[in-house]
Amino acid sequence: MKQDQIRIGSVYAVKVSGLIAPVRVDRIKATVVLGAARAQGKARYEGTNLKTGRTVAFTAAKCRYELQSAEVAEALAGRAL
Repeated sequence: MKQDQIRIGSVYAVKVSGLIAPVRVDRIKATVVLGAARAQGKARYEGTNLKTGRTVAFTAAKCRYELQSAEVAEALAGRAL
């Protein structure tokens, strides 16, 4: 996905440690500038892995697609409490 498509508070399918997991975006962690010739930077996001409850940091490139509410509920159904 692209940076302008990521919204704080939304849930996305994100590649975490080689697996796709539902992650809720909590905040923008930092923006890294990639050189003077390039005006845009690469935003890094911080979110919560909804299957494990752990905090993860990722870029927009790791996001696959936005999950709808039914997909989030289905993903959480397999979570061990």
